[in-house]
Amino acid sequence: MFQSLNIMLESTLTSSFFSKITIKYKTQFLYLMGAFILLSMAINQPFLTISFAPRLPRLALEGLILIILISIYAYKLKNKVTSLSLIILVISLGISYFLNQEDLIRYIGFFNKVSFGILFYNYLKENQHHIQFYRLGWIIIWIMVSIWSIIAFCTYAFFPELFHVVDFGKIDVHAPYTYYISDWYQLIIPRTFFEKISIGRIVGVFFEPIHLGYFAWLNVLLGNVLFNQRKSQILYTSMSFVVGLLSFSLFFYAVAILLTPVFVIRDSKRFSKYWRIFGFAWIAFIFLIYLANLDFFISTGSGSNRLFRMGSALKAFDDSTFWTFLFGNGTNIHLKYMEFGFVSGLFEVCLTKGLIVCSVVTGFIVFLTRKDIILLLSVFIWSFGLNPFYYLLFYFLLTLAYHLNNEASVVQQNSSRF
Repeated sequence: MFQSLNIMLESTLTSSFFSKITIKYKTQFLYLMGAFILLSMAINQPFLTISFAPRLPRLALEGLILIILISIYAYKLKNKVTSLSLIILVISLGISYFLNQEDLIRYIGFFNKVSFGILFYNYLKENQHHIQFYRLGWIIIWIMVSIWSIIAFCTYAFFPELFHVVDFGKIDVHAPYTYYISDWYQLIIPRTFFEKISIGRIVGVFFEPIHLGYFAWLNVLLGNVLFNQRKSQILYTSMSFVVGLLSFSLFFYAVAILLTPVFVIRDSKRFSKYWRIFGFAWIAFIFLIYLANLDFFISTGSGSNRLFRMGSALKAFDDSTFWTFLFGNGTNIHLKYMEFGFVSGLFEVCLTKGLIVCSVVTGFIVFLTRKDIILLLSVFIWSFGLNPFYYLLFYFLLTLAYHLNNEASVVQQNSSRF
């Protein structure tokens, strides 16, 4: 009986209004769907544009995308893992909301982000001919952001007088940042090193340099799957790495130092013996410099602040009850310990939404990144200093990377047969 109900519901969905439109206007639908997804990402965290996009229209656009994804062929009822994941999310987040009685919009927003990732995965799995469209779209976007960011750094370095101070907190009370902005809307956060050297930390189109550094690192890792030609891979990866360096994000430098040896060991066949020796020597040198100046790096960056926030998260865990550990302490639990959020991604998700929701999110991320150990480690190391689990862009990139990796594996298998 349940199987026949599944068949009937699936038949209804696949013959729905959206499906008929999709079949008749394939190209137009692809562009429209892509425009909706890119627009929704662009007006959400961690983009600055979220400050200018009202809350309800953002949620409405996210809801529209989810409805379309469910109504076409992305959501297969026979995929029990997808169905079960969404059901667990709805029930757990619902219980968390009723236990804590807080802002319902925040719970809906979080559900939208995770559900988008799950449904977008299914969408690309069923429509693999759409993968290249999103691949090309992201490449264009990231190259534009990278060039814009590098130009901003150079402009501030040579013509700092072109920048003036803007208090962004007057525009968005939830983002009390002070930027230096040029007439071309290039944003810089100045930082003084060694009491003499003034450097402009670039933020690109994001709130903080750490956000730019994070997505720069992801693009360093994605270069190999976004391009087939080795020359294009090197250029794209190098450009992303330069952007990450210019963000002067402590986390970017730390992750690069920690994971470069893993990369060298994993891909040792690509490197000559001398390059491998040079690579390890360079890593050792940078690591020694870092250790010798640890207090300096922590005091000049946001390291001390983030360490304090992680410590507060651990204290909140210790104060949790059995039920709040399972279903969350609520989105405002941080106010018992400090004025700002915990920031550490998995800690924050587990504390506010509970272990069950955190397990679903973690399981989905592990599933997407399990074939790339460096990407998997990167996501979880970065989550100690950042919370990307509320970003549509995060789920978009991991899902796209998963399917591109699968494509590359299929091509490699087919070529090895001949």
